[in-house]
Amino acid sequence: MKLLFIISLLLSGSFSADNLFVRDKVKINFDKTFPNANDVVWVKQDNNNVKAVLIQDDIKTHITYNPDGTVNQCLRYYACKHLPAHIRARVYEKFPDSEIIGVTEAFSDNALNYYINIKSSAKIYELRSDPSGDIVKLKSFKDGSLAGE
Repeated sequence: MKLLFIISLLLSGSFSADNLFVRDKVKINFDKTFPNANDVVWVKQDNNNVKAVLIQDDIKTHITYNPDGTVNQCLRYYACKHLPAHIRARVYEKFPDSEIIGVTEAFSDNALNYYINIKSSAKIYELRSDPSGDIVKLKSFKDGSLAGE
């Protein structure tokens, strides 16, 4: 009898894995931030944090909440067109013959940084920019391996 009850709950949609560990405060904050989100995957993490993973407007987002609904960390992966224009301009000023091939926007510990991958001739560079457009070259890759720069 219990099995039939559980199966009927699952089929009715009133019970889902999301509801097992996603607290109301988190869900309210998430729904306000991403009102049109579909296909969200919730992942339970250590110390009662939860992470939502979703793709919206060609941006893949991993956003981690603590139990009171506060954002601890947010990673967004996207193409050049979503990078703020002033940062794009700074990249092209410093690396005029480059192509931006990917961006990771990282918010953690109340700091926001952009990790930008560019392709220039035979190398791929990883850059870091703060929100004001201060750019630092972190790594370079050649032929698929880490180069010593």
